[in-house]
Amino acid sequence: SDLDVGEGVINYTGSACPKGASTCLVGAHDGRVTANEVFEYALNDYDKYRTLIEGALQRPLPWVLDDLDPATGFDAKVRNRAQAAIDQLKGILKKQGIQEGTEGYKERMAVGLYYLAALPDEETLRRLPSSPAYATLPMLVKKAFGMRELTKLGLGAFGYHIKIKGGFRVEENVSEEYTALEALKTGNGKSTERSKILFALLHMAGLNPQFVLVRRKGLLTSGDPDIAKSVKYWSAGILHLCIGLEMLGRLRLLDPSLWNSNPAYTEYFPLSLRKYLSLDYANRGGASNDKGEYDKAIAYCTRAIEIDPLLAEAFNNRGYAWAEKGEDDKAITDYTRALEIEPLLAEAYNNRGVAWTKKGEYDKAIADYIRAIEIDPRFAGAYGNLGLALVQTGKLEKALEPLAKFLKLSPQGANVLFPKLSSKSSDRWNRTTDAKKMVEMFAQETGGGDIAKVEAIFLLSYSLWAAGDRAEAIARFTTIADGLTFLQKPSKSTGDFFKTMFQLMPASMKKDDGIRNGLAKIKAAMN
Repeated sequence: SDLDVGEGVINYTGSACPKGASTCLVGAHDGRVTANEVFEYALNDYDKYRTLIEGALQRPLPWVLDDLDPATGFDAKVRNRAQAAIDQLKGILKKQGIQEGTEGYKERMAVGLYYLAALPDEETLRRLPSSPAYATLPMLVKKAFGMRELTKLGLGAFGYHIKIKGGFRVEENVSEEYTALEALKTGNGKSTERSKILFALLHMAGLNPQFVLVRRKGLLTSGDPDIAKSVKYWSAGILHLCIGLEMLGRLRLLDPSLWNSNPAYTEYFPLSLRKYLSLDYANRGGASNDKGEYDKAIAYCTRAIEIDPLLAEAFNNRGYAWAEKGEDDKAITDYTRALEIEPLLAEAYNNRGVAWTKKGEYDKAIADYIRAIEIDPRFAGAYGNLGLALVQTGKLEKALEPLAKFLKLSPQGANVLFPKLSSKSSDRWNRTTDAKKMVEMFAQETGGGDIAKVEAIFLLSYSLWAAGDRAEAIARFTTIADGLTFLQKPSKSTGDFFKTMFQLMPASMKKDDGIRNGLAKIKAAMN
């Protein structure tokens, strides 16, 4: 049957999907047609079946430049502008004697349209290179503005066309998941929108583009130091999209977001259009989560799962929405399903850890945070959550290292961390009758002092020191020394509290003159 096309899948362990250029398909020509295969078949020929598909989805396909409404004019202007560029490029290639359909033709057409999608409007192209800000731009951006690659391919005239007419680049905005047309109309987008626009341009030119998902952080290399710098702080779970075209015996990648027409990513996953459509809905769910629209997020993610029941990101994003609505058991179910599908999804481990923490299942939470960190050693949020969980369970000494790692990976994170530390300490200090008595005693002896807040300042100061921010560590510690006033000699319980805090201090910190002066002040106040 023509419908027996197989189902696009991703297996992040690589055990089921062959290493190669093509989207991984399972069940192709096995004599059994599934509902997913029917949808794959329709999407593979979406120009023909678009009305039917969009009628079922009740939404436009995200990668097209035609809204199918003759009463609107913006989309027609976009297509006319795109077609004029494509015709210009075709004319240049024809004059060079490069035959349509050849590998050389596809490469030049793809690279030309990459620059059309990657570069901004004509005003920016004219103004920015002569402005002082241009000197501070990454080398990749300057290279793209120079369009030397086009000159090398004999396409200098097309580069001039882009300079005069402008490109299609949209500016960074992560508040929404836009369609290609919406992104162009609002001027807003990010990697997914830029890739949608490039996909549409390549499709209009008669090429066969694919959406490509780039995943593992540690393997995001391209042989370009600027790319390495750009992706250095990406988490292992980040969803970065670019476009791929099969040519010259390999999949040529084109990344308009990172200004690279040939990134040599070492681990990437070509997506079938069904797989990508599901991901687009999951991304819409993520954007809705960011805006606090959790019911809408659940609806988007549920639709994503209906399209592709094996999309881990959809379960993870829906789990987050459930958690924010206070439905922790529903959230844990979704996070667990995400991890069954994709065992290396660090974000799902971290998110499930948060849900376990809210349920008081601290051992399970700590185990999930640790696993998230094992997968992604630069996952700042997981370090922070692990440290907070250890504080909440009274394992203060063990908490300092992950808290320091969080601060090192989040240089501005101290102000974010402190109220959370105070909250976790307060929760622990109010958990038992004996602890509550110590809280009351501390307040009586210090004229209303808050033992949880003092503990939080101690822990934050020590973590800052371990993270290498010694000036801020001393400043935080000094607030304790300058702010403590004892109305009477402290009780044994209060004395034991300070003894514990002093024992936690890093050895190198005790040698600092500012810290020693602060210690002397605290001890003098206690006497």
